Amino acid sequence: MEALLGKELGRGGFGIVYEKKDDPSIAIKVSDKTVINSCRTWSNEYSKIKDIIVKIQDHKSYKRLERVQLLDPLKFSETSSVCYMLIPRVYRPKEKRSKSLKSSDEPYYTVHALFGESSLRKKYLGRGEFIGLREIEEYVAMEDIHRMVEELGVLLALIHYVAKNDACDIEVFLGRDATSKKLKLFIGDFDKVSNIEAFTPHTIDNLVWCMEAVEYFPKKEVNEELYMLFKKGYLSITGKDNEYANQLFAKYESS
Repeated sequence: MEALLGKELGRGGFGIVYEKKDDPSIAIKVSDKTVINSCRTWSNEYSKIKDIIVKIQDHKSYKRLERVQLLDPLKFSETSSVCYMLIPRVYRPKEKRSKSLKSSDEPYYTVHALFGESSLRKKYLGRGEFIGLREIEEYVAMEDIHRMVEELGVLLALIHYVAKNDACDIEVFLGRDATSKKLKLFIGDFDKVSNIEAFTPHTIDNLVWCMEAVEYFPKKEVNEELYMLFKKGYLSITGKDNEYANQLFAKYESS
């Protein structure tokens, strides 16, 4: 195992992330089995994201996504002492230097894109850097943000209505694809998601609660134009007359 590990990229509550020594486009999440439930959590997460991908990968709208991507793990494995997961590496976006950025800033912090926050820049040890809409614009032109949030709505609806999964507590990262270096949104962290057995008013309440857990998704009161593009993307999957989709947005707007 140690022969695979390159430089450390970051660390969190369950383990440490390294660069794969012979392939810097791949990252390796490693956890010692002394960390309670870490390996079970990662094993479950691996199974859940693979199940979602199998269900949506042939959908024509999923194939058209260019600026939003599921962070699809490559492999999960265990030894007697550790478990590890290989995932595509996401590089930080190239920064347009500003007064809010210092040359000494840690370059490996994962960037969480919060489209529902007007302005934010805060780092949490083990989780990454969280930025709001104003700060996202330091990395991405507004015309590209338009495309990203519409595709974000498309992907969320595919997860909800095609994969039948609540996408609860997922994370939205802003970064560069390791191969193409194209700036995208990457969707990851599926360890707390659950299957949707049926759509009911209770289900919709839960989906709204999940969407609001962290302000990753556009909010009408923050930027109405982005919110309407996000909603447009979502309804392109469900249809504009879908009863539950309309209930979801009515509750999301009023919450």
